[in-house]
Amino acid sequence: MKSMFANVLKITTVSSLVLGGWSQVYGVLIQDGGFDTTTTISTGVPTAPSQEWFIKDVGVNQYATWAIVDGYAVATPGQVNSWGSADNIQALRQSYIDVNPNTWYTLSFDYQTIGAGFSGDNVGVGTTDPLQSELQLQVHQANAGGTVIIVDTLGNANIGAATTGWTHTSYSFLTGANTESINLKFGALFAANSQGRDSILVDNVSVPDGGMTMTLLGLGMAGLGLLRRKLS
Repeated sequence: MKSMFANVLKITTVSSLVLGGWSQVYGVLIQDGGFDTTTTISTGVPTAPSQEWFIKDVGVNQYATWAIVDGYAVATPGQVNSWGSADNIQALRQSYIDVNPNTWYTLSFDYQTIGAGFSGDNVGVGTTDPLQSELQLQVHQANAGGTVIIVDTLGNANIGAATTGWTHTSYSFLTGANTESINLKFGALFAANSQGRDSILVDNVSVPDGGMTMTLLGLGMAGLGLLRRKLS
């Protein structure tokens, strides 16, 4: 388990970027969005307010598996991977990320899609080609009780084209009137013949609020709010 001091340092680091006396404040803290060497992936939904990364459906591991390798998340085809339906998608998820209602947020991350199965363009929800692998992205918005009320499939966020290295991308979404938290879902769908060929890498996941505020003690006003919430 990480020390409280380490958590304070993380909050200090991500909460503000000094820009000529002003700071861009990161209003949403994603735990281990950079997938450090102590990050683990649990096999069940963590209890609120834990932000541990998890996979919900362990049985889907036969189609796709997620692991933390060298500080990034990597998905590879399972031992009996077979293309064909949403049941064959294994998603890396994180829940209980607090947000404000009626507010624009931008999810950003770095990714790689490696292998001959990533040979097409962004193809929307669910490919129709059994030779095509893809990374699917959704943001689930939840109310105060934790019930999902909005599912955002962000633009052309289903990535089916191969990359030549790490690629940075971002997607914006508007929270609903009753939204209090979001859940992230990075889904791996591999082609039928992708075994030993295709893989998906994800790193540096963040959801900054884009606001500007005066720097205070190196944290910024919103940074202090984050610090109080984390320590309480």
